[in-house]
Amino acid sequence: MRLGGVQAQNKILNIGYFADDIWSHNAFKIIANDPNMQIRFICVRRGSDDKILAKFAADYGIELFRDCDINSPEFLAMITKFNCDIFVSMSFDQIFKPQIIDLTPLGAINKYLSLQVFNKCKKKRFIKPNSTTQNAYLVC
Repeated sequence: MRLGGVQAQNKILNIGYFADDIWSHNAFKIIANDPNMQIRFICVRRGSDDKILAKFAADYGIELFRDCDINSPEFLAMITKFNCDIFVSMSFDQIFKPQIIDLTPLGAINKYLSLQVFNKCKKKRFIKPNSTTQNAYLVC
């Protein structure tokens, strides 16, 4: 497995999973069946009653978070213990601010089924890594 351009030996990729709906269910199955990846927690959309993700969490012994402000200091403190390498966002409804992205060495992957947010962005700026962060961001 390659992590950050470096070959990692026997390294399991620890994932924080922010998800909701059918696309996230399919992606969960792929990740769960890969011996090189482990979902450490699942955070569902606010107000979500996603019974399938709740069942996955129960079946796999994964902590499930509901109705969370993912950028709040309280939530950040709760997820730090999982030591995630990367966050994966599948059809999630909140914007990842730098303080949450910076909790992981590999940042975050966002998969959303619409270009609506990107297209509404008037001033697209891609911020490259610098001395204070190793991650890159698209900022609107």
